[in-house]
Amino acid sequence: MTDLLVVALEPVWPPRQGGQVRMAGLIEALSEHLHTVVAIPGPHVVADAPLEVRSLGESGNAGRSVRGFLSPLPRMGHAIMGDAGRGQIRRLIEELAPRAMLFTHSYLAAMAGPTQVPVIVDFPNLETQRLATFARRGRLHNRASAHLEALKARRWEPAVARQARLCLALSDIDRRVLTSWGANAITVPNGVRRGSLPVRSPRRGPAVYLASGDYAPNRDGGNWLLRDIWPQVLARDPGARLVIAGRGTTAAYADAASIPGVTVLGEVEDTSAVLDSAAVVLAPVSSGGGQQLKVIEALSRARLVVATPFSAGSVPAEMGGLCLVAEDSRAFSSVLVDALHDAPARWRREQTASAAAELLPTWQDSVRPVLTWFEGPR
Repeated sequence: MTDLLVVALEPVWPPRQGGQVRMAGLIEALSEHLHTVVAIPGPHVVADAPLEVRSLGESGNAGRSVRGFLSPLPRMGHAIMGDAGRGQIRRLIEELAPRAMLFTHSYLAAMAGPTQVPVIVDFPNLETQRLATFARRGRLHNRASAHLEALKARRWEPAVARQARLCLALSDIDRRVLTSWGANAITVPNGVRRGSLPVRSPRRGPAVYLASGDYAPNRDGGNWLLRDIWPQVLARDPGARLVIAGRGTTAAYADAASIPGVTVLGEVEDTSAVLDSAAVVLAPVSSGGGQQLKVIEALSRARLVVATPFSAGSVPAEMGGLCLVAEDSRAFSSVLVDALHDAPARWRREQTASAAAELLPTWQDSVRPVLTWFEGPR
């Protein structure tokens, strides 16, 4: 018997970017107690996934069509799932008879529609808030599209939250919003993986920006870093090095090879190795939603983070001393150069971080309230 059918946004394994890290962390921790099957969009699945993975078929094209824009349902849901995916979910329910379903994002639950199976929805972002930030930035046609989707989200997202048996909020702040919509919500924060002990940063290592370049807020943050911050760093330290890594970064920063000291790695197999090679980790993002898991991952590896005020909002209270906040390019470059040059001060902060990292929840800690709900009356 299947305990849990998970409908995921994208292939979960290997988890190389923030959204995948949260999905993998939650799913793997739950699967230690529940027989779990994962369904993902697309015709193919990863052969070496740790759990059984099913396909939802080809993603829909309606997300890029007039239908996707005019539908009261989220355009992202249309683009990822489509009618074929909805039909495949119904077939999987008939075949597997799951005790519950978990949708990893609210717009997937909105597209799937009502079901007799108890539904859990994870809210790594509140789409009403995330889309509202997009409506205030970028080119006019992008802002207009985001504004329309934000208006739609004000209707479908609260409805999804109310209809779900359980909503998983990333923070207590998000939980209070979900509760105000009439949802049964609990806080399930991002966790960390306990692995090898962090290593001390190299005395003269690079600054590292690790992010998905195909996500607009990350891409904009990287462009600001390259255009405004890095020239000021080079003016003070011509030998400084910057490494950019993550899915989509090769395309997003195709011209970066001509900038002195900059290396773009693209998607990498092992993000921990990239973080361990860093002297300092950068978080130059100024918009978006949810939390930046790469910031938490860097802190858990005992790396000093230089961040914008927005990115600093992802830092757990226990790790606040490892984050240096800078609001503009001049302050950011100054803080970065000082951190690169003063290795002893950096190492002292890293020692503090190593102790504080033990206070961060693991994914097993984070999912305990979900397991308590799952085993209780529903």
